[in-house]
Amino acid sequence: MESKRFTVSTLFYTYHVGRGNGLTGKVIKAGELLTVVELDETAYDDLFNDADYYASFAYTQNHEENKLLVDSAVETITQLLLRHTKFGY
Repeated sequence: MESKRFTVSTLFYTYHVGRGNGLTGKVIKAGELLTVVELDETAYDDLFNDADYYASFAYTQNHEENKLLVDSAVETITQLLLRHTKFGY
């Protein structure tokens, strides 16, 4: 299965993997704010769906309680969509 590289929020990706997700993704380079990961289609869908779920809190009272996580989920979706739209998957 073909893989592509994406730059995503380190906070959200670490949280995602820490909960037992992202098993088919591969970290290429981890930084303090951003992490470059190599994702196949399954890993992309898994990360996108997880980030989408947490990003939905941006429009609820849960946003303030989980502001950093929610904002990093929004940033992750933004990066995934930019790369996906620009280059396709």
